[in-house]
Amino acid sequence: MIISFRNINLSEIGVSDLESLRKLRNENRELLINNTEIDENNQKAWFHALDKEKNTYYTIKKDKVLLGFIFVKNLDENEMSFETGVLILNEFKGSSAVAIAAMILSFYYFFIKKYNLALANIHKDNHQALEFNKSLKFEVLGLDGDFYKLRCSNNEYLSLLDKLSLTNKFKREIKIILDEA
Repeated sequence: MIISFRNINLSEIGVSDLESLRKLRNENRELLINNTEIDENNQKAWFHALDKEKNTYYTIKKDKVLLGFIFVKNLDENEMSFETGVLILNEFKGSSAVAIAAMILSFYYFFIKKYNLALANIHKDNHQALEFNKSLKFEVLGLDGDFYKLRCSNNEYLSLLDKLSLTNKFKREIKIILDEA
């Protein structure tokens, strides 16, 4: 599946994306819950074992240039909640395209898929990510070990879109392309 808004595309990852994801993940592993370094075989085993009904990882591309990866995981249809996060190449951290990517992914899960709650875990030393999530209406619930726990309801998120005058633009312009397979 591809979620597209103007020149920003979120595409479900495939085998060809694994090496880029692995390298970026290893470069930033000190900020991850599972911070062990992984090799190519571990990355491929992870991908093939991934429960794709509950976990979806996407590439973020602007004008076909890879900016990083974004994910939803632990989709819970009983609680209608999901966990989200990003891994961004250093040269694109702070990019408005990354913010838009996060917003269109949240729009898809909140508005189209009807989920109620997004969750995130941010390392206590990752101040830029913490501020980024706060700007997207995530509320800090507290610190659990080395990680801040955050939450954002669909109402809080949709109020942000209304404030930014993006709701109708997203409704008109976000395109969902499903795989033909």
